[in-house]
Amino acid sequence: MKDYVERMEKRYQVKVKIVRSDDELFTKRTRAWLRKKAIDTELSAPRTQDQNGLAERSGGVVIAKARAMRIGANLPHDLWKEMVNTAAYLHNRTPRENLDWKTPYEVFYTHTSKLSGLTETINMLIDDLRAYINDLTPTRLAKRGLGSEIFSLANEFQASTGVVATVKLHEHIDEIGADLGRDLVQIAHEALANVAKHASASRVVISLRLTAQSIRLEVADDGTGMAPSPARGRGLPNMLKRVQAWGGKVEIGSAHGTGTAIRVWIPARAGGSARSDPTESLLSRSTVLGVAVSAALAIAG
Repeated sequence: MKDYVERMEKRYQVKVKIVRSDDELFTKRTRAWLRKKAIDTELSAPRTQDQNGLAERSGGVVIAKARAMRIGANLPHDLWKEMVNTAAYLHNRTPRENLDWKTPYEVFYTHTSKLSGLTETINMLIDDLRAYINDLTPTRLAKRGLGSEIFSLANEFQASTGVVATVKLHEHIDEIGADLGRDLVQIAHEALANVAKHASASRVVISLRLTAQSIRLEVADDGTGMAPSPARGRGLPNMLKRVQAWGGKVEIGSAHGTGTAIRVWIPARAGGSARSDPTESLLSRSTVLGVAVSAALAIAG
């Protein structure tokens, strides 16, 4: 705490007036130092978040924005730290009504933030994320296996949405090559993102089966079902593009009379081969647009 207070005073010329905490920080030595600095202390109830007020609420908003950006852009949960940093950056540059429509950045630094550079910053982040993921995913699949990746994806989805996610895997799926495995994970991710946004489901089942003739992936939910004219989005085109690159097909229909099932069929011979479009980046331009749109939604929210 001493380091933080001294940094605020020396680097930003900000005078700390009050420190609020439960009693765990206020030792005799700390109290003496705070009195010497003419800093008041306020006690909050131990192990209770409610009295932390704005700081606690702001933290929750940042986490919610980070989760929305990650799911909307179909990024792996390994990048959670980068997403939180980006959400905090956007949050501090979002105008607030209680600040007379200034941003926290402006109020803190007492000058106008360079919002014109926000797009360039996001584009630089996207380029970094694309390079990072292209390097990371094959290595992770080789180490952990396709089955582990599908389970991790389901667990993350359930933790983020509250929708119960069940995984059913054929015992030989780890024989599927890393390139195709990577695309299968991304296809499942796109399908789950669609469930989270549109299905109003309580349960979803992810099944992956390898037979002598084909590789079959199905994501089925118990939600409201497919609308007659679903809104245009990037999820289904992304799935089609990935599946067609392997010579496969996608079928969208009802899941046992209720909900929606997305079924992917890929020839078994593609399981160990390279995809037909080797220049296709893991993060497509539509995903790049997704990050920018998610950022805009975060600002609007």
